[in-house]
Amino acid sequence: MIYEDLKIGQIIPVKEYNSLALEKYSRDCDKYRESGQNSGMPQIAFYGFYSPRTQDHRKSGFVLKVERGSRWFKTKQEAVAYVEKAYA
Repeated sequence: MIYEDLKIGQIIPVKEYNSLALEKYSRDCDKYRESGQNSGMPQIAFYGFYSPRTQDHRKSGFVLKVERGSRWFKTKQEAVAYVEKAYA
């Protein structure tokens, strides 16, 4: 699976999401280098979910793919409840 394969409403563990997002970041960096641009390098802060305390990737929780990006939830039940409310 690659990042672009995620479907709206799909819930996956944050570790898996971060892995997919970093692979996408790597591909985007490669495209940037090949294009020969002088500015606009992709910023890693826009890829994956980080813990505010440790400044490292989150290791627990779940990610829900939404129409514009993704949302992080502490539990899978929170993500399911959000889906039921938002897409009912």
